[in-house]
Amino acid sequence: MTVNFYRISDDFRVVNKSLGSPLATLNLAFLDTVSLSNPRIVIAYNATIAACNYMEFVEVEKYYFFPQPSLGAGGRLYIVGTDDVLMNNKRQILTLDAYVVRSESNGNSMMLDSKRPTQANRHCITAPFSQHPFSGDDDVSGMKYVLTVIGGANNATES
Repeated sequence: MTVNFYRISDDFRVVNKSLGSPLATLNLAFLDTVSLSNPRIVIAYNATIAACNYMEFVEVEKYYFFPQPSLGAGGRLYIVGTDDVLMNNKRQILTLDAYVVRSESNGNSMMLDSKRPTQANRHCITAPFSQHPFSGDDDVSGMKYVLTVIGGANNATES
């Protein structure tokens, strides 16, 4: 398995990371089963690889972050990769058709956005109140009440 090692500065939230040329390339022969979601690699110490923070398994086109590797007994370098989900699914993400919510309300589709036409469905329940609406003697007991006021002018008349 060919493994390329990189030193990247892109944020982990970037889909199409700038990898450039690999700083080091190793051809590894795995002695045991290796997880493709969180691979663990033990290699002889290599100063170039120790300065890297990103790797690619070329044959399976998988990408992984790894923090500074650990140095172990006998000059071994321990590398534990963390799956880079965005790069591993880059093709699907870049060809995805999706709706984008642009409003500042972080997902509230009821907030108006002039560049994204929306339609709000109004749902209104009108229930008559008895003389003592919270006493349990009427049809609306057990409901939660919301008082809605519309308008800014004083249109009320005194009786």
